[in-house]
Amino acid sequence: MPDLAAAKTQLERSKSLQEEIWTQATDATRESAYQPVALQILPAVGRMIDISAQRTAALYTHPPSIIFFMLGGLMLIGAMLAGYGMAGSRTRNWTHTTAFAAVLALTFYVIRDLEFPRQPGLVGMSSFDNVLVEVRKDMD
Repeated sequence: MPDLAAAKTQLERSKSLQEEIWTQATDATRESAYQPVALQILPAVGRMIDISAQRTAALYTHPPSIIFFMLGGLMLIGAMLAGYGMAGSRTRNWTHTTAFAAVLALTFYVIRDLEFPRQPGLVGMSSFDNVLVEVRKDMD
């Protein structure tokens, strides 16, 4: 995230807003004489809070760095084995060599890109983020 301090501030603000929404929803359903209202409103508000918690957890949950180091090591070992296999031939097939290196690099890049989708790359979430920003502007 470009501004981590602002994100943490907004996260705390969203938590306080969620608590306020939950309090108002429970108070409103408690005062209502019609119980089916409570059976529809409270689960919806609870799901909203759960989704927010899941998004926050996903933001902070990443594989350990050793996974990326092991993937890099696997790439190097694969390259070494491919080079060893080609060592016996008199000519080198540059198409296979280039394709092998490109596929390994692209695989590593896509895996990293999937893990951090908000960073610039092939897998982008800018369109989703733009929708959320527009909804946020409409709320203000």
